[in-house]
Amino acid sequence: MKSLAYLLLLGGCITSGYQPIDGPTIKVVYQAGQEIYRVGERQIVAGVFGGGIVEAVAGVPLAEEAAKRATRANYRVLGGFGLLIGAPVMAIVGVAGDRPVMGILATLGMSIVGYGLIIEGAISAPMARLDAINIYNDAVLLQAGVIKPPALSAP
Repeated sequence: MKSLAYLLLLGGCITSGYQPIDGPTIKVVYQAGQEIYRVGERQIVAGVFGGGIVEAVAGVPLAEEAAKRATRANYRVLGGFGLLIGAPVMAIVGVAGDRPVMGILATLGMSIVGYGLIIEGAISAPMARLDAINIYNDAVLLQAGVIKPPALSAP
């Protein structure tokens, strides 16, 4: 128990050792245990359910769509936990209402869907967030002329 308390205390003190140079692209850093999106001189705190990413990539429609996908995936994880919490209630209601088989089947179904939502959301949210950041950074660098678009090849 004591070591868990130390870990929680240390988690609030974590800060990125390297602080990237300000520029037009998005940089992700940690300050006092919080993930921060740095865009130029702006600092946007990444929220618990993916908040902040939509604001960080504002102005690049394709990046905004990827950021919204990340946020929706985070909410699917939350919905999955809700189903897992509600599943035992269905078993209790089924037993209390003299329909134990229905209660158990409902519990099983809710659990399967709940775990599926958690796994899918936990996998797709970080990928969509990284897509949003990379799309935004590419668009900013293309607009500034720092990089050139890839050459199209003939089929």
